[in-house]
Formats: sequence, structure tokens, C-alpha cells
Amino acid sequence: MKTATYILTIILLSPLFAYSQTSKENQNITKYFEGTYEFLNHLLDDIDKFTVIKLPEDISVGKILNSKGLNVRLNIERHQPDLKNYFLERGIDDINSVSLIVITTYVRHLKNEPLEIDEEIDFILKLPSLIEDHGDYLLFPERKPSTKENNLLEFYPIGQHIRSKIPIVNMNDGYMEIEEISLISEIVEYLDNGRFSAIIIDILNPENKPIEYKINDTIEGYPIHYDLVPTLDK
Repeated sequence: MKTATYILTIILLSPLFAYSQTSKENQNITKYFEGTYEFLNHLLDDIDKFTVIKLPEDISVGKILNSKGLNVRLNIERHQPDLKNYFLERGIDDINSVSLIVITTYVRHLKNEPLEIDEEIDFILKLPSLIEDHGDYLLFPERKPSTKENNLLEFYPIGQHIRSKIPIVNMNDGYMEIEEISLISEIVEYLDNGRFSAIIIDILNPENKPIEYKINDTIEGYPIHYDLVPTLDK
């Protein structure tokens, strides 16, 4: 059982993810972004943030958009009027574009990299004129080269601990509530087509909800669907 190892590691790494820990260059974050960055800091746990830091930027942005994008958009719409006005003044009124820029710069913030807020805004404003119409399809330009999902195995070495989540849906007074059970596994073998197999080493299921998995079961999957778990021996 390796629970203590990776929990201790997360505790030791926690200061890395504190909002106050920014590079000198990133200390000039515009005040309009701070509220949403704080919201994201609370929305993502330390394993999420560790994964964001370790994976390529476009993959990390995509993972946040897919799992938390709706939360971010609602937060901006309901609780960040100054941020909305900031983008309106810059010529952007589409909430999807706003959330994309915010999440992209948040990923760079965690990585202690230049935020390039102005560059992202300029790209969004120019985007309509850069789209190529090929009749049967539209070709959207990329500001930076994208990472192919089948090239992610280099970030998931043999022996790496990973996390997958099982959503459990509960109904409470007519409202749907979703809780997540975490499977912690260790990668043991590479398979074909960019997949791997892993053995479950721990299950975080505080309320002992019935699930089909048990410790020592083997699972298979693609890296994009798994989070990276820090361990002291990695």
C-alpha cells in the first residue's frame, strides 16, 4: 500500500501550488485575472496541478477545459464582472474565448512561464481572418504547435503512479450530486497505439461506494485520461 508515500509527497509539494508562489516576471498579473486564478486554485487539487505542470501546455489546457471549463465560464459570468469588462474593452465578448485565455494563462502561471496575455488576445481577435475555408471543412490555425495524444507516453514512464476518477451520481432532494472515487495505479507495461496497462495499488473511496474495481486489478488506457501522481521515489 503506497497511500502514505504519495500523500506525503503532495503535502511536501503543496507550497509549489500556492497562488503566492509566482516567478518575478509573473508578479505583474493583471488584477482582473486574480479572482479566476484563485477559483481555479480551489477547483483543482494538488494532483491536478502537478499534472498541469508536467504535461505540455496544450494538453493541460485541454484537460482543464474538458473537466472544469463550464465551472470557469459560470464563475466568470456570475462573479467576475471586472474580468468581463476587461475583455470587452479589449474587443472580446465571447465567454468561450475569455475562458480559454484565462485557463491558458493560468497553466502558464502554474508553470512559472510568461503569461503572454496580450498575444493571446491578439490571436483571438485575428482568428476569424485566419480560418481557412476548404469547402467541406474549415481549417483553424494554431498559435503554437499542438501535441499529439499518442506522443504522451514519454510523460508516463513505467513505474509512474497515475490517478483515474470514477464519477458516482447521487440524487439529493431532487438535485444531482456527483462525487468521485479515485483509483491510484502504477504503470507496468506499454501496449499498442500509445496505450499502457497499470495495476491498481490503492482506491480512495471514503464512503465505501460499490465499484467494480479492486486493488491489484489491471486497467488499460490512454495517457490523456489519467493524472500524474507525485511520489517520493520518482
